[in-house]
Amino acid sequence: MKYVNFERNPDAKPNINNYDGLIVLGGPMNVDQTRQYPNLVTEIEIIKRAIDSQNRFLESVLALSSLQKRSGQKSEKIKSRK
Repeated sequence: MKYVNFERNPDAKPNINNYDGLIVLGGPMNVDQTRQYPNLVTEIEIIKRAIDSQNRFLESVLALSSLQKRSGQKSEKIKSRK
């Protein structure tokens, strides 16, 4: 198992062809906050490559939003129910 922290290293470009699958974790950010979190651009592209190569992955909420964004769908922040 190899661990890549894209927040610490947003320019990392792991070769996902060498992996059996990906585990994609989330955080406090929203998928459209790429200016504040430039690592999201890299993560979204890697998720896209995993889908294109039919690689398996376990996703979090952020990964699902990333998939939506990469496929051209709109992702919106949920409004509070207060």
